Amino acid sequence: MSRPKKSGTLPPPGMTDTAPGVQAPPRASAPVAVAPAPEADGFAADARALIKACENELGKAPAPLRAARLHFEIARLYEHPLLDLRRAAAHYQEALGLSPEHVPTIRGTRRVLIARKGFQIAAPLFDAEARLTSDPRQKAALLFQKGRLLEDVMGAREEAKAAYQTALELDRGDPALLKAVEQTELAAEAWGALSRTYERQANAVSEDPRQRAVLVVQRARLLERRRGETDAAIELYETALRLDPKAPGALAALKRLHHSLRRWRDLIRVLELETQHTADASIRVMALYQIGRLHSARLGNRREALSALERAIREAPTEPLVLTELARLYEVDEQWESLVSVLERLTDATEGTDERLGFLARIGELHEVRLGDDERAEHFYEAALKIDPVYIPALQALGKLYRKRGQWEALVAMHL
Repeated sequence: MSRPKKSGTLPPPGMTDTAPGVQAPPRASAPVAVAPAPEADGFAADARALIKACENELGKAPAPLRAARLHFEIARLYEHPLLDLRRAAAHYQEALGLSPEHVPTIRGTRRVLIARKGFQIAAPLFDAEARLTSDPRQKAALLFQKGRLLEDVMGAREEAKAAYQTALELDRGDPALLKAVEQTELAAEAWGALSRTYERQANAVSEDPRQRAVLVVQRARLLERRRGETDAAIELYETALRLDPKAPGALAALKRLHHSLRRWRDLIRVLELETQHTADASIRVMALYQIGRLHSARLGNRREALSALERAIREAPTEPLVLTELARLYEVDEQWESLVSVLERLTDATEGTDERLGFLARIGELHEVRLGDDERAEHFYEAALKIDPVYIPALQALGKLYRKRGQWEALVAMHL
């Protein structure tokens, strides 16, 4: 950081600092009689003695720069250790009037004025110091402090925003400045400007993809909810996912937006991303189930639907939702053996008696009618009757099979 620019003739701060051609103010030394006292009282007595010496010299009408130095030293002593901020402020301001480019005087004046709640007079002194430094970041820091004073203490949000914006031009990537600008724009509901600020924030953390993704999502939400720019928001959510596949909120937002816009292929692509990057098997299964439903119900792609559902069932072999959809598609596709297998799984996964009976009767029918396996059909009909001996569909189907196969004794026994 560069050192602040100083006046060519005024010496830097410090009781012992000197500069060519400028005599330091007189010291309070041994000749000053001080009664024994605690250390703090001793400091105060020394300070008053030195103030008296400086005032005596001021009474002799010294040159302006010498007078400025004397007022500065008096102000410092009143500020500490004497804690008399009223007199400190008066002497700092005298010094500043005589030497307006002396940075320690500017700082002291500003510090004491703020302590005494003279905010209106103190605020321009941040600009005064900023003009005297060549370091852009130091200038930006001073303008940031001014903005904080204007916003947090004086309630002057517009003036604070102007100070922040000027500072940001000097140090475009400073996180504190960007956050301050964000807060003022949010309060003012300046959505366009806020969007640009979010973009700057994201660019400022380009080496941290995860943090950048969070900021990109924040900007996407703003464009979606406040400006109605859905396509731009979708593009930003996609960008966030490329930066971090687990970017909070990005996947959920894309699923919601693609569904509302009926962009089924885009929705499937996002769901596929979810299956690849989640460690939760239940989330993966539901994503695959949705992919299957979209392919079958929205796009008419039965083969792709079956592929997704079969992947899901490998993850969760007894998930009723997936099994039911698989059964429906296998039946439409006339894949009878696969349908029987799925119905058997559904039977095992189902606790309700009525549903189990229905599945067993259906499996028996498939073996009998579609697969030509009467023996297996008989097995499943009989399994249904073990659960409910008077289950009519199973009784009727089994009676027909017994007659067909000439199993008269079994037929008679069934009706006894």
